[in-house]
Formats: sequence, C-alpha cells, structure tokens
Amino acid sequence: MKKLISTFIVTLVGIIVLNFVCSWAAKVSFIDVAFITGLASAVILKFFTSSGGFFSNSARLQAQAQTGIKEQEEKKSFSPGISFYTAVGYTICSVIATAIYYREYFL
Repeated sequence: MKKLISTFIVTLVGIIVLNFVCSWAAKVSFIDVAFITGLASAVILKFFTSSGGFFSNSARLQAQAQTGIKEQEEKKSFSPGISFYTAVGYTICSVIATAIYYREYFL
C-alpha cells in the first residue's frame, strides 16, 4: 500500500512539475497547458508500459534477419499501473478545471 501511494504521489508531482515547466517555457498560464501535459503523460506512460508494439516487432524482425532463427511474435498487452491511472485522472481533472476557468468563454 505504501508503494502504491508513493507511486501516485511521485507521478502526480512529476506531472505538475512538467506542467509548470511547460507553462513557464511557453509563457502561458498553468491551466492552459494542464490538459495537454496530462494527456501527453498518459500517452507516454501507455507507450512505455505496453509490450508487443511496433518497436518490439521491429527488434524481433531484425534479430530474425541477423540470426536466421524465427522467434514467436509477442502478443500485444497493456497492464495499466497506478502511474497511468494518475495521469488519466490528472487529465480529467484538468479538463474540468479548464471548463470551470473558461466557463464564460464557453457560454
């Protein structure tokens, strides 16, 4: 349970720091880049925690070409962890916060 909470906190702090850096670099407000940062974090976490994707197949095919030994193809699998769910939750919260912040613009 401690590991679960610490992973949640580290991921959340990492996304918030990344959001601050992006908003500082672009010279825009924090809320303006919150959705993009959360979405990019979720996509990157999904990309790096899944197996059997494009890069795995590319490496497998290259090894087959060099050795001549046929390997079995990996099944695509993705088992989301707490980091991915944290990024998705951050994205959802940022959409809600953006809608509230800019509610007069939308109405």
